[in-house]
Amino acid sequence: MLPCSCLIERDLHYLFVLPVQAYPLGEERFAVESAFADHLRLLLKLHRPRFSRITLAGVTMSRAAYLERGNYLTEVDAAKDSIRFVGLYAAEASTREFLSDLPETTKQLRQLVHDADLVQSGLSHYLQRPVEFTALMLANRLGKKTISVTDIDNRAAARMLHATGKWSRRAYLSNKIVHDPIRSWQLRKIVDRCSLVLLKGQKLVDDYGPNAEHVKFFQNTAYTAEQVISQEELARRCEDVIKSTEPLKLTHFGRLEFYKGMHHAIEALALVNGADDTPPAAKLTLVGMGGEEARLRQLARTLGVRNAVEFCPPMSYGDAFLNRVRAQDMLIAPALAPDTPRSAWDAIASGLPILAYDTEYYSQLGDSTGAVWTVPWGDVPALADAIRSFAADRTKVADLKHNTRIPALENAQERWLARRVEWTEALFAA
Repeated sequence: MLPCSCLIERDLHYLFVLPVQAYPLGEERFAVESAFADHLRLLLKLHRPRFSRITLAGVTMSRAAYLERGNYLTEVDAAKDSIRFVGLYAAEASTREFLSDLPETTKQLRQLVHDADLVQSGLSHYLQRPVEFTALMLANRLGKKTISVTDIDNRAAARMLHATGKWSRRAYLSNKIVHDPIRSWQLRKIVDRCSLVLLKGQKLVDDYGPNAEHVKFFQNTAYTAEQVISQEELARRCEDVIKSTEPLKLTHFGRLEFYKGMHHAIEALALVNGADDTPPAAKLTLVGMGGEEARLRQLARTLGVRNAVEFCPPMSYGDAFLNRVRAQDMLIAPALAPDTPRSAWDAIASGLPILAYDTEYYSQLGDSTGAVWTVPWGDVPALADAIRSFAADRTKVADLKHNTRIPALENAQERWLARRVEWTEALFAA
């Protein structure tokens, strides 16, 4: 058999078309979320020598957002990393502005797809800006190899957000009658026409691609095997949590948005702790920023638990961040809408079990790892009872902690990326 390098006639070009925000820093440089930058670098490394460069076609971040998010962005240099960024539209553009620029955006997108050998995108959740789905259909028409990635099964989102009161009945009906069927149609077209379809959810695979060889279930973790908590440290932290007389240390990291349910976490904490002037049974550390931050701070003050809730700015992804996570006892994740956050696996890799609502994702994650404790969705008193129980009996926390390391190693980034690279390389085997 000829070595791989002899089979390759030329270096190939990998195009990502994603709703990822990046901030241009000049002709050759841009800033993007650090974990995503690391992912692209590693993916390109694993695909060499077949692929020599990556283009990320995404959303141009505003300067205000760049300044606000600077703590967890990293710089990418096209000359050094062989990764460049092309902004298709501005993050702050209105629908009218987007539609006005659509002919030029489509022309630019068509040229990018034409110049690429492999196009990766997904279905367009935001139907007013169907850039991602358009990219895949253009690539299919031009005979390009294509990869579609769907990170989340959003089919229950409308029902859940309506039940929380966040969405009106009109918004609920609009999604159920118009938006959800269109997204479902997109996904069926994607399964029919794309070369490789990656779905983050076994139910998505079962419903849209049963018995289809090119439809795969996947997990997209960001940590490496080297960053997984060591057996020795895990054993030590299990002993420490059993002996601890301090408040139970709960944490959550990521964007502070409504659907993350952090207001439920604070409400549950208030039921457990009582007033600020009493010793707390548990404390909560929130690492991140977002549209709900001011409301959450006010809620903690109103409920008398502001001394038990700490707000910390976001951190760049890496060892320092993961070390901070390891110092906590549990991740709390009362998601109010379908969510498949990277934070869940980051927590497990750091030796933290998860207390969550029993959404499909967290229930499945609990079944596969043994490191997740779930309570009924939307039930704040049940969430409080679980916190109270873990705070009173720390051996329950330690038992769950013991289950984190092995599944974390099995799902480290190198392992799932190796599987993905193998699937992708097979597309070019002929």
